[in-house]
Amino acid sequence: MINQNKEVVEKIYKIIGEVLIWEFPQESWDLNTELAELGFNSMNFVKLGVILEDEFGIKFSAAELDFSNNAFSTVKSLVSFIKEKQENIK
Repeated sequence: MINQNKEVVEKIYKIIGEVLIWEFPQESWDLNTELAELGFNSMNFVKLGVILEDEFGIKFSAAELDFSNNAFSTVKSLVSFIKEKQENIK
């Protein structure tokens, strides 16, 4: 389970960097970093959601993709959501 969690986190870190189009040293942010601090806004959060759906075989509802509702304020909350969605698929 720990390796699976690490794999999910590493994939999310990589995808966040791709969506935000920067080479942000992973050492300078962690699971508790606010997504807004990383530069997310409504537009690129939807793009992140679409990529995460494809990568992890999950689905976001429209409400979950609304960045203004703060459903995912941190990287950690996003990781938890993905793990929960994956568990519900099994």
